[in-house]
Amino acid sequence: MASSYTVLCAFHFLQSTWQWLWNSSSGIAGKDRLLFMSMLKELLFADSFEKLLAAKQRIDSNVKVQQNVKFRNRLQSYWERREEWCVNLRKDFITRGNNTNNYSEAAIRITKDIVFDRLKAYNSIQMFQFVTTTMDLYCKQRLLSLANNRLDNFVALRFTISGSTADTVSSHSIQATDSDDVFHVQSRTDNQQTWRVDLTVGTCTCPRGRNGQPRGHQLAASLKYKRHSLNKIPTSSVCAANCMPK
Repeated sequence: MASSYTVLCAFHFLQSTWQWLWNSSSGIAGKDRLLFMSMLKELLFADSFEKLLAAKQRIDSNVKVQQNVKFRNRLQSYWERREEWCVNLRKDFITRGNNTNNYSEAAIRITKDIVFDRLKAYNSIQMFQFVTTTMDLYCKQRLLSLANNRLDNFVALRFTISGSTADTVSSHSIQATDSDDVFHVQSRTDNQQTWRVDLTVGTCTCPRGRNGQPRGHQLAASLKYKRHSLNKIPTSSVCAANCMPK
């Protein structure tokens, strides 16, 4: 049976914290709000578990934190749920490099602005008509744009080859394994370090690719061995053909 997990949007976590700090009921002095906010941001974006624990110890020993009971209580309630909001503790989740809910908000915006044309559907029949006609047409147009290499800036930046770190990965540093879609790619900065790339699920064991974020190691292996990758949009352009790693 498939399992699911709940994580909090990093943006909304910081937003709610900032609003609480500015609320008079928090008892936080104006000159201390920025300090407390920076402490929580340090916890949120710590890039290793050791740095996370070290930051927590520094916060606990801070004189201003010890003097403010309400902030200590709020920090403790946050800490008990740290798996939900600490970026470092979700690095093994397949988040595709996203720590906010931008995708879900973008989907709602498309539904409201494009499919519903900023109009409110008053009954289920109208809703059904919008989804089966306008939404279907929108999806067809997006797929046709993809097939013709007409990509918007966001998609082109994250999922195509040109200009990515794949250009700097040597093909000699990519080794195949017994599995058709698993490869070993040597690190560009440390010759003794090798990353494991799995094109089936679109992951890499490098620090930024563990959660499925599109990375140059995946793209380079996909290009060299002509394998499909979940994180690479197949193109037939001249640019893509010229981006084969040397």
